[in-house]
Amino acid sequence: MSTRSLASNVTTRFIRCLIGKRRMEKALARVDPEKTEVQVHYMPYQLDPSITGTQPLQTYLNNRFGPAFSRMLVPVRAAGKEFGIEFPFDGVSANTLNAHRVLTYTSNKLGWEAQLKVLDAIFDAHFERAKDISDPAVLAACASQGGVAEADVITLLEGDDLKAEVARSISARRNIGGVPNYVIDGKYSISGAQDPETICNVLDDLGVTLLDA
Repeated sequence: MSTRSLASNVTTRFIRCLIGKRRMEKALARVDPEKTEVQVHYMPYQLDPSITGTQPLQTYLNNRFGPAFSRMLVPVRAAGKEFGIEFPFDGVSANTLNAHRVLTYTSNKLGWEAQLKVLDAIFDAHFERAKDISDPAVLAACASQGGVAEADVITLLEGDDLKAEVARSISARRNIGGVPNYVIDGKYSISGAQDPETICNVLDDLGVTLLDA
């Protein structure tokens, strides 16, 4: 069996990253598990690292995108229905540095599979349950879904551990074309929330054995 590494730059507040993750998972479900193991590692990225404090999400999006925001909702909600996801947009906008610290901590401590569970929990908290994902208590609860002790997360966020590491990781990826951005085996890139068939075509070109749809 071969092992293929799949790294993705992801921001925890960007809807296209959630849709992209779901589409990637749908594509990876077709990979023959007897021949290839795919390990998915999510790397930190921030679209707007300057955010301080919190404000209503709709206020932030209206200020950032202006009249275009209402037009953007149509394809976003259509994409959400593809996976049964509702986007109420009634949460808060906040800086995601601490969320990325928790994801990095989880990956370092428990590995990529635990990190995926925590990322799913953070996406759910932000997009569907309108939680503040800069709140240590919210992040601790999310981390527990991946097997991380809530007390460990609170301790992490009370200090400065992983701040510099995450900041360097984000800075190193500042020039990527967009998120999500998947890099296979460190050299083949899939940019944006591509549909599963497009992803499968790329995997097939790279010699990954796929099961019939």
